[in-house]
Amino acid sequence: MGISTIREYYAHTAVRRRIAEYCGGMPEEPGAFSCIYLVGYGVAMGQGVSAEPHASVEKKHFTDLLEAGADILRSIWDRTALLGILDIEYVNWDYPAEVFFRPAEVFSRIEPLYRTIRRCLGDYGIEPLTILTGQGYHFVFRIPKRSAAFALLAAHGSASPHLIEWGERFGARFGRAFPPPEAAAYETLGRLFEHLVHRIFYEYESSSLDGFERIPAVPTDVAVGRIGPSGRREAVSLDLSLFGDPLPRRATRCPFSAYQKHRVLWEKYGERAGRELPIPLLLPRFPDSRLEELLEIRVDWERAARLAEEISVEIPDAAPSILRWLADYEESALARAHREVKEIRNDRTDSPSGLPPCIAHCLRDPNPHLLKPTNLQALTRVLLASGWEPSQIAGLVCSRYEEDHGWGGLWEKYEAATRARFYVRLFSGLVRTGIDREIDLNCISHQEKGYCWRPFCGFNLADYHGKGMDGDRALDRGFLS
Repeated sequence: MGISTIREYYAHTAVRRRIAEYCGGMPEEPGAFSCIYLVGYGVAMGQGVSAEPHASVEKKHFTDLLEAGADILRSIWDRTALLGILDIEYVNWDYPAEVFFRPAEVFSRIEPLYRTIRRCLGDYGIEPLTILTGQGYHFVFRIPKRSAAFALLAAHGSASPHLIEWGERFGARFGRAFPPPEAAAYETLGRLFEHLVHRIFYEYESSSLDGFERIPAVPTDVAVGRIGPSGRREAVSLDLSLFGDPLPRRATRCPFSAYQKHRVLWEKYGERAGRELPIPLLLPRFPDSRLEELLEIRVDWERAARLAEEISVEIPDAAPSILRWLADYEESALARAHREVKEIRNDRTDSPSGLPPCIAHCLRDPNPHLLKPTNLQALTRVLLASGWEPSQIAGLVCSRYEEDHGWGGLWEKYEAATRARFYVRLFSGLVRTGIDREIDLNCISHQEKGYCWRPFCGFNLADYHGKGMDGDRALDRGFLS
């Protein structure tokens, strides 16, 4: 008789060993995992583990999560290393469940971007652990805290006293401190990943697709308008949002764990997807792996359990490659653009006025509009074109976050200044260096994205096109000095 439930699948010793390996330990001693905590997610939650579909729990509950049949995530925060993770995910605004109904077709469209990412990381000598997820890939490596590379990242980074205070409060839940060097190294790594994403965008747009269809690549879940003859509103998001929050707050899915988003988010993916489609597993993809075979194995739990007996998912050490990557970044136009938003400034006495309604309403009603990357991108583009400096835009966003707009406990869980600085830095860096050519900065595209606030308002977003780019810094589209 085959495996019929996730609980039965998790009962396999090899499966538990692989998940534990990714968490930094052995299944017999979850308390010794190098990750700081675990997260359970899925329909199984609420059955004794948590009343919600997800919960952060102590590592000692590893077996409880497995026996509940939950998706298993581990904290990115780790005792022994700094983890680097690039998360890419297919997004379809018209048919969100397409990746579940037509995985082979969707992943074939992602393939050129997957190859570009592997090539860009390979240029720095990094061979990441690549994990096929339910909707994309994770590219993962580690930098040991005892390495010279970690010390170098810490020396090049910064962490505000407020962020350290926040980390201390959160870490107390798990008996851990959040030392300033760790926060600083994480901040530097975030800037390196932005540099990497600039290279990926440039090379992806410049490369031959060898017969593959080009699907748009976007930064951190910004929406797109209708693309090409098909009129699809689809893209692959290169998600760097983990660097918009303090390190202790973020978690990542484990290889050989289940992926039950479509079983939980019926409103997004539809009742049919939740009822009819199988639960896929996250599986490692190696250079010699066949994509078609992995897509078959991920919904064949017996074959996946056998695969777990044969391979390792230990996170590779990328410390030897960091020096070259950091040196490349420091010489780039992006590094110079980043210096414009190193600090948050509130020195503008004038509040922005005369803005298009689609921009102004984000400032008037920031909850939830100023939390959405698409709105933050549009706000940054327009204010840059209006003469605002990136540090001033970050100060404006942060001030709205710190005002009382019914946030509840949001800014107890996260950190307002870190979030504001990250998103403005991300979007202003893309504009300043010319990587963001702003081809969708127009009213038609904004309306197609679903972000037009007042049609025929009298403003034209295209009037702001190209005015925020710094021509002196946009050499070679921003990633070479």
